[in-house]
Amino acid sequence: MNRSTVAACVLPLCLCSMLATATVARAADWNVIPSGTTSDLLAVLKSGIDGRIVGRGGYIGLANPTRTAWSPIATPTASDLYSVLSQSVGQVWIGSESGAVHVQLGGTWNSRPIPNSGENFVLVSNSSMAAFAGGSAGSIYYTFDGGSTWYGQASGTTYALHAGTEGFGWAWFVGDHGTIRHTRNGGATWFGQPSGTTANLYGFSRSGSTNLAVGAGGTILRSVDNGDTWTSVPSGTTATLRDVAWSMQDGNTLYAVGDGGTALKSSDQGLSWCVLATGSAAKLNNVLVPANLEVIAIGDHGVILRTTNGGGGCAVTGVEWNGEGAGVACRISGPTPSPVTGRGEFRFAPARSGAAQVELYDTNGRRAAVLFEGFVGAGESRAAFVNARTVAPGVYFVRVRGEGFDVRRKVVVAR
Repeated sequence: MNRSTVAACVLPLCLCSMLATATVARAADWNVIPSGTTSDLLAVLKSGIDGRIVGRGGYIGLANPTRTAWSPIATPTASDLYSVLSQSVGQVWIGSESGAVHVQLGGTWNSRPIPNSGENFVLVSNSSMAAFAGGSAGSIYYTFDGGSTWYGQASGTTYALHAGTEGFGWAWFVGDHGTIRHTRNGGATWFGQPSGTTANLYGFSRSGSTNLAVGAGGTILRSVDNGDTWTSVPSGTTATLRDVAWSMQDGNTLYAVGDGGTALKSSDQGLSWCVLATGSAAKLNNVLVPANLEVIAIGDHGVILRTTNGGGGCAVTGVEWNGEGAGVACRISGPTPSPVTGRGEFRFAPARSGAAQVELYDTNGRRAAVLFEGFVGAGESRAAFVNARTVAPGVYFVRVRGEGFDVRRKVVVAR
């Protein structure tokens, strides 16, 4: 189905010419790009657009100028590579297993091992010659001399750290059991930020004061105050998410990737997400977003997926409509009136019988109210109401979810 084609109507008064608010993605919107390897690809360089990729067996791949093919290049090791970063021209860092770190300066690779061979490390940095390293047993190290010397820091955790970011003395790492560790003084002090989850967190990205973390079971956490408080955001998937990245073009667009070929998109700084159809079943480990519509996802067995049209649109399991119409798994209409003054009515009708819930979220991802919770029969139209007298005026999102569907609708409340 696309914007101009509507399935057979099941409501007597529906208008079959109404347009959906989201197109359904096609696998053809994603191209499978040659990588020159069948090794698992684990990380892609986020600070540039050359698409440098690292993976198992020491694989390092470099993209051609149009990012339509990748080729292996010389590597300093046959060990697995877990992270890659570049803070300045001619300087590339890769984090490997058993404490190994390799730094390329002026085209020459130099071994810069962390004095801890018991852990595998991921590297984060935003400063030339400096980096933090987070380990698979919770250790954190720091260097300011290109890795010649690594200084151990009191991380306060023994949980594995999987991802992070750094910005001029401020840094974060996220890891197992919902762990979020943060420093604001160059690592002299690390403290925990309460995530509100015990899910393992595998990906992290930051823009300004807005932070996103993703992890097991489709977990997405969002903070708008530099991580002081975190809110769980509906993802629309239960697949484990491995990475999240902001577009290099603007501060609104993000993509997340994960197991089973899962890809998600947000156009509102991570507040709401929709599922994209990649056509792949691969475990996707990392994502690069050179522009709002160009996305590069890498994964196991040498998989590289690339789209130049934003993934083709949202492949939601339920379709939101401008008015009542025939959705894939659930029809939704409203609110009436809009904006809501007094009491606003939504109506929804799932295709299958089962439990359903309608919730109201504010623009920070906080749940403001539960509007409906109960059993709904197949094709049964039910109502949920927003009361403008019990919530503050502003912009909200109504989330309607149940067996096989999870749809959202923007609502403005006024008094």
